[in-house]
Amino acid sequence: MNPLKKLNLKQQLILLFLIMVSPIILLNWYGNLKAEQILKRHVTNAYVELNKQNHYLIKRDIDTVNRIMTTIIQNPVTQQLIPDDKDTVLERVNKYKAMDKLLGSYSLGVGGGEAVYYSFFVYDPDDLYSFVPKTALTNIADSGVYFFKEGAAPNWFDEVVERKGKGYLKVIDHFAHSSELKTLAHVRAVNN
Repeated sequence: MNPLKKLNLKQQLILLFLIMVSPIILLNWYGNLKAEQILKRHVTNAYVELNKQNHYLIKRDIDTVNRIMTTIIQNPVTQQLIPDDKDTVLERVNKYKAMDKLLGSYSLGVGGGEAVYYSFFVYDPDDLYSFVPKTALTNIADSGVYFFKEGAAPNWFDEVVERKGKGYLKVIDHFAHSSELKTLAHVRAVNN
């Protein structure tokens, strides 16, 4: 009456093996499925937290750059830099040197893409700052004061002026001497 007695020994061993191994295989499959779900949940939560932290850090860095830009713009050295044909060349040279020194004091040069440089572009239609070397945009240094005449404005300049003083992030190709790299710049126009 026992159906196992009809099977030979080899078949009984195979059946015994399947009976013993199949729960282990099922438990392993179920355990892997649950572990995968738990891992996905934890990794997703970790990525969400990492994105929150990155968002906070980016916001903090942009706020810091914006505060420093506001400080630079409101600085009396910057306010005096407006081209005025009543100034002597020596006065303009001193204003240029003071502004270049001011920008250099706020700029932070660090390797690995962590550098923050501040530059100031001034529209000088009468070429009153003619003593300042007029360099192509690809040959400028990392930070400093740059004067330009009509038709020589950087390609992003008109877009910045249209925003009427509101700063924003812009990717600029070939900004400084490292012409192979793109620069993420926070640009802002000073309209008054």
